[in-house]
Amino acid sequence: WNRTVQEFGPNTTFHDTVRVRGLERVRWGEPTPLGYGTGATVLRKADFEKLAEDPAPPRRVMGLPQCGDTLQDDRDGDRNADPFVVPLNTTVPSLATMARGALNVLSRNPRGFFLMLEGGAVDQANHDNHAGRMIEEQVDFMNAVEAVVQWVDAHSSWDETLVIITADHETGFVWGPNAGAATDAHPVSWDPIQNHGKGNMPGCKYFSKDHTGALVPLFAKGRGSELFDRLVKGADPVYGRYVDNTDVFKVMNAEMGTGDLETPAAAGTTPSAATQPEPVLSR
Repeated sequence: WNRTVQEFGPNTTFHDTVRVRGLERVRWGEPTPLGYGTGATVLRKADFEKLAEDPAPPRRVMGLPQCGDTLQDDRDGDRNADPFVVPLNTTVPSLATMARGALNVLSRNPRGFFLMLEGGAVDQANHDNHAGRMIEEQVDFMNAVEAVVQWVDAHSSWDETLVIITADHETGFVWGPNAGAATDAHPVSWDPIQNHGKGNMPGCKYFSKDHTGALVPLFAKGRGSELFDRLVKGADPVYGRYVDNTDVFKVMNAEMGTGDLETPAAAGTTPSAATQPEPVLSR
């Protein structure tokens, strides 16, 4: 059961399951080409790309890219280099490709679907204080966001689909390059991250290798996105309005028809209209 992916081969599919100690586990079948039966495993980059465009994808898919830990963050080379200086791995799919594949499969369900995508390696890069690889991972994530937006525009509508973009926490305590302990020569301890323009490394500095309690952005578009305005808890003096991270679940739960939205008004706050361009933040 604990054999590695390589032992199964690149085209392995599962054909039945066995139940062991109350848990349903996969029994692996003989390797077969992608795209038949009700289920398939997808391992190779080419098969992820095929899945994204397949007009008749399998009903159930387990995608497992052929990598030891992360798609790109753990690759060889100088991990302190600027973004994309070290050549990327060419044998694994991008998060955008996997997102398109997942959408292609899940959208076949006439009852609708829920999909969660995570650009998880941005967290690992920040744990290691590797700013260049953090930016690579964030670019990969934003490309996946763009793939989702394109899918909604082409195959659904914003009247029936809700897209939420946020983070579960900040990592690395990333501030500007001049931040630090206050001195006579440097009277301020906080300094904002410096934007040096597209294609250039921003000015930033790490103060931690762990998670922090900093506010993170939350963006929402589509059906039910206006509900976040009803859940605003207050306003941060620097970043503005914020909600609690559990409010993300409340909005999704309400829109899926599996729960009622409780909206206790925050004392002293006046939520702005949902059309405001500023993001709501999550804590």
